Amino acid sequence: MTARSDAETRRADAVRNRGALLAAGERVFARSGAEVPMEEVAREAGVGRGTLYRHFPSREHLLAALMEGQAAQLDAEARRLRAEAPPWEAVTAWLRRYDEALARFRGAAAHVGAGFAGGTPVAAACHPMRTAFAGLLDHARSCGQVRPDITAEQVLALVAGLPKDAATGRAQSQCLDIVLRGLRA
Repeated sequence: MTARSDAETRRADAVRNRGALLAAGERVFARSGAEVPMEEVAREAGVGRGTLYRHFPSREHLLAALMEGQAAQLDAEARRLRAEAPPWEAVTAWLRRYDEALARFRGAAAHVGAGFAGGTPVAAACHPMRTAFAGLLDHARSCGQVRPDITAEQVLALVAGLPKDAATGRAQSQCLDIVLRGLRA
């Protein structure tokens, strides 16, 4: 075997292992929550701990990789709502969709909410959707429909930190409703 084919084999293995880890992380986090021991993800993927940590040095890195797709969908949803819905309806519809996304993995909301304060991998993964939501919020604010003294990051962290319904993992509906009423100008 040539050195080139050895390198290609290693690259193919790395791609396959990363895919297996992402699929396993998706299943394990959905089933057991984002705080499950990382070794359970490696076991489910059929790889060793070293392989897991080579691809994802921390839980935050794995969670960020899993959330990138959700963040891209939320980014696209914000753009669609901005073009198609009245400003206040766009903000409320998007925040409800954001809450659904947070419920995907029990315990992930705490990582997302905390991530807005600093440069974490989850914050980096969520940056596009955070920017798109800020545009929605600013548009509603410019139309006089949202209070002027709150930032997009504050709203997102607040929704992420709401008490969760045990059955769905989503924010308790009355709590989300209180937040939405509190945003109105």
